Amino acid sequence: MAIEPKLLSAWQKDPQSHQPEISEALKPHIDKAIQYYAQGSSRPAIRMRARTLAMGALKSYDPQKGAKFETHLMNQLKPLTRSLHEMSDVVRIPEQAKRQLADLNRTETDLLGELGREPLEEELAERMHVSTDYLKKLKRYGSVRVTEDPIVAQEPATPEKMLQDWVYDSLDPVDKQIMRWKLGYGGAKMLTNAEIARRLRLSPGAISQRASKIADMLERTASEHSA
Repeated sequence: MAIEPKLLSAWQKDPQSHQPEISEALKPHIDKAIQYYAQGSSRPAIRMRARTLAMGALKSYDPQKGAKFETHLMNQLKPLTRSLHEMSDVVRIPEQAKRQLADLNRTETDLLGELGREPLEEELAERMHVSTDYLKKLKRYGSVRVTEDPIVAQEPATPEKMLQDWVYDSLDPVDKQIMRWKLGYGGAKMLTNAEIARRLRLSPGAISQRASKIADMLERTASEHSA
């Protein structure tokens, strides 16, 4: 599906006014590139990388050079192959740590609901009956994406991860938890809106609105920092 030249031109003149339309127009092309260059990876970091590259393609496209935008876009998305390889390092997480990571996620959720804010490390450690030093070590394991398999993929500090970190740090405690569960951020298990709503005692509609706001922030941040 070709992207309308008028939309491209309008976005280049005023990106903020046409962000929703251009994001929707780019989506099938991003999906195609992920399928072709990244083996159809479902990792949020890969999609974030694809969005960053796509926004860069929008900025660098020059119709005077003759190439179709779709051709230019696919060429700019080729680094997805390298990104996938960069994320292919593996690490073995001890089974006990995996169980305690799950306990940590549950404890964080419980305290978030009780306190109405992000729990302190001391509060988490006390509730879990562990030392703060051990909790910090456990959180380092949490930077690794946990799966049912003991061999799990480790996501290095890529530019996309840094962008996610910037957005995460700007969120309130509830939105931080939603970002964890929607994107698997920080090694959290990805959940549906209904599951998140049940855990946070909010409506699914409220979760959808907050998740959409977070997605817009990620998109905008990627656009602002793309080369």
